[in-house]
Amino acid sequence: MRALRQLLTAPKRWVPVAALAVVALLSAGYWSAQQFARSRFERAVEALGGNGEVRSVRLGFGRVRFRDVTVKFIDAARLELSDVEVNLGVFAPTSVRAHGGTLRVDGSLAELEAKLRARRPQTTTSDETPTAKRELEVHGLTVVWRSGAAREQSLIAWGVRVLRTTSDELELSTDLLRFHGGNASAEVRGLEVSVQRLGKRRLVRRIEAARARVQLGFDESVPVAREDAPRSESQAADRLRPALGMLGAATSDGFRANVVSVDTEIRRGGEALRFGPSRLAIERRNRVVALELTPHPTQTAGNTPLLLRARLPLDAGEGDAELDVTGGPISLAALGVREGDFGLVGVLDARLDVQARVTAKLSEQRFELTSQGHLENVRLRREALAPREISGVRLGWRVDGALALTQHELLLRDAELSIGDVRAVLSGSVAQTQKRTRVALRAETPLSACSALLSAVPRGMAPQLEGIRMDGTFAVKGQLDFDTDTPSATKVKLDVDNHCRVREVPPIVSPRRFRMPWRREVQGADGLPMEVESGPGTANWTNYEDISPHLETAIVVCEDAGFFHHRGFDYSAIQNSIRMNIEAGRFLRGGSTVSMQLAKNLYLSREKNLARKLQEAVFTMLLEQELSKHELLELYLNVIEFGPGIYGIRDAARYYFDEEPRELSLGQALYLGSILPNPDALHFQADGRISAGWGRYLQKLMHIARKVRRISDEELQTGLAEEIAFRRRAAPAALATPDVIDETPPEVP
Repeated sequence: MRALRQLLTAPKRWVPVAALAVVALLSAGYWSAQQFARSRFERAVEALGGNGEVRSVRLGFGRVRFRDVTVKFIDAARLELSDVEVNLGVFAPTSVRAHGGTLRVDGSLAELEAKLRARRPQTTTSDETPTAKRELEVHGLTVVWRSGAAREQSLIAWGVRVLRTTSDELELSTDLLRFHGGNASAEVRGLEVSVQRLGKRRLVRRIEAARARVQLGFDESVPVAREDAPRSESQAADRLRPALGMLGAATSDGFRANVVSVDTEIRRGGEALRFGPSRLAIERRNRVVALELTPHPTQTAGNTPLLLRARLPLDAGEGDAELDVTGGPISLAALGVREGDFGLVGVLDARLDVQARVTAKLSEQRFELTSQGHLENVRLRREALAPREISGVRLGWRVDGALALTQHELLLRDAELSIGDVRAVLSGSVAQTQKRTRVALRAETPLSACSALLSAVPRGMAPQLEGIRMDGTFAVKGQLDFDTDTPSATKVKLDVDNHCRVREVPPIVSPRRFRMPWRREVQGADGLPMEVESGPGTANWTNYEDISPHLETAIVVCEDAGFFHHRGFDYSAIQNSIRMNIEAGRFLRGGSTVSMQLAKNLYLSREKNLARKLQEAVFTMLLEQELSKHELLELYLNVIEFGPGIYGIRDAARYYFDEEPRELSLGQALYLGSILPNPDALHFQADGRISAGWGRYLQKLMHIARKVRRISDEELQTGLAEEIAFRRRAAPAALATPDVIDETPPEVP
C-alpha cells in the first residue's frame, strides 16, 4: 500500500504506466475482437456446409474488413476474395461488400446437386430471415466452372457483379461469359440476371443480354448409338427432360429472358455457316416455356421475316414439345449468312421460304418432323460439285418423317426433293447401332422430260453440256433392303426407263471429231501431264481389223459383259455391283461400262465431282447414239490406259509382250484386260513369268470366256497351256518398267 501511495503521489510517474496499461487493454480487446470476427465468419461458413479461412482482419468504426478470404464448399467449390467489408448494425451485420476474387467449381451439374443435398444443413438458424435481408454487393468476381475428367465442359465469367438490397431480389451481371462443352460453345456479353426470393427458394425472374454468340460443331463421322448403352446415354430425349426440369425448378412463373442480338455459327470440317444477328425471347407461362427467335429488325428490310417458335412443357402432363419454323421468302443475307459460308456466293439474292414443325414426344422417345420449302437463286463454289462457280440452283423439298430413339431408327414416310423441274421421291427407314444396320429404302424419279433434266443442271456445273439439246423421257425406280445380320438376303432393284436422245450438240463435242486425228492431255509415267495424239492415221493408232479378236473377248469378260446388248448403261450390272459391295462391306467392283469409261477418257479430266458424273452420263448416251459398237471398241482400245504412261493397245502389246496387237494370244489379251481396273501394278515375277496367283485368275477368266461362248474348246485348251511371260523390246523412253508385284486378283466377274 505504501508503494502504491508513493506511486500515485509522485508527480507524473503514473502516466506512462497507465498509458501502457490502456494500450495493453485496447490491444487485447482489438485482438479479441479480431478473433471473434474471424470465429463468427468461420462459423457462418460452416453453417452453410463449407470451410473458411481469413489471412487478416481489420476493425473499423462500425465495420470489419477481411483480407484474402478463402471459402471451400462441398469439396468442389473454392471461393477466393481479395477484400470483404462487413458493415455492422446494433445487433447484426447490415451489409456485406466484396471486391475482386475468383470462384472455382469442379464437377458436373448432377454431381454438384448430389453434394449440395448431402451437405445441406438440417436445421435453419434463427437469424436466416435477417441474413436474407442484408445488403450484399460483390464486384470484379471471376467464375470458373469445369466438368469432366478432361474438363471438356467449362464456363468462365469475367467481371461478375452481385447486388442484393434489403428487398427479396438479387441482381447478377457479368461483362463476358464463355461456355464450352463438347462440340458446342457460347459467348454472352452484357448478361444481367434477376433472382427473386419466394419463400425459402430463390428463382430466376428475368434474364437480359446484350449479345450472344453460339457455335455448334459437327464431326465428319456420325456417332452410332450403342444397343447396350444405358438409357441416359443412348436416348437424347432423356437429357431434354431433366434440362426442362431444371429450368422449371430454377425459374419463377412469369420468367422472361431477352437477348438483343444472337449470332449462331455451325462448323463442320473447317467450314462455317453463320446466322444472325437475331432476337431471342423466352417466357414461362405456368408450366410451359415459350421461345421465339426472329431476325433482327435491321436485317429484314425488304424481306418476309422467318420466325422460329418453340413450346417446351416443363411437366410430362403439359403435352409434347414443339418447334415451328415459318416464313419467307427471305434472303440468306437477311438470315445472317455470310459470303463464302459453305461455298455460298451472292447470299443477298438467294431466297428461302420454309415451313417446318418438329414434335418431340418425350414419353415415347420419338420426334415427328414435317417440312416443306424452297431455296432459289443459289450460287455455290464447291469442288465436290464442280471445279468452278455454279449458279441458278433451285431446290425444293417436302418431308414427313420421324426419329424413333428407342429403336435408333429414322423413318421417312414421304419425302421429296426437287431440282428445277425434276423430282425425286423417297420413303423407307434406316436403323443403325454399333452391332446392326437395317435399311429399307424406296426411291423414284417420276417420268420427266429429258430436256428438264438438262435444264435442272445449274449453270456452270457442267460446262461441256452447254449447247446440248435432248428429247425423250426418263424415269427411274430403286429399292434397297439390307440387314447386316443377314447380308446374303440383300435386295437391290433398279428399274430405269431411259428414252433420252441427244438432238443437238456443239461441234466441239461431236463424236465425229474422233474419226480424224485429235490431241488430248493425259498423265505421264512420272505423274505429270503430257499431250498425246490419237485418231486414225496417227503413229500409235490401230484399226479395229488389226486388233486380235481375243482383245474383244477380254474386254467383254473382264470389263463389260453386256457391251453388245446395252445402250451405254448396264443397269443389271450396276444393281449387282451395289448388292455385292453392300454385302461385302467394302468396294469390290463398279458398274461402269466400256462406253462410260470411254466418255471419261475422251471428254473429262481426272477430277472427281458430281459435275463429272453428270457429264459422263450425257456423253455416254451421245457416244452410243452416234457410233457403232465396233467404233466404240476401237476408240476404247486406242485411248485406254494400260500402265503408267502407256496409252492404247499398240504401246501396251509391245511393252508387255513385244507383240503387235493382231498377234496377241488369248492369255496375253486376257492379261491386258485384267489390269485395266489397276494398270499401275505388275503381276510378273523377277524371271518374267506371270505370278502364280494371277495365272490362276487368268485361267478362271478363260473358263468364263468359254462359258459365254466367246472361245471354242480348242482355244480354251490352248490358252490353259499357254505360258504368259513379260517381254520388253522397244518401249517409249517415258515408259518405266513397273516394279510392283500384286498377287491379289480381283473378284471374278
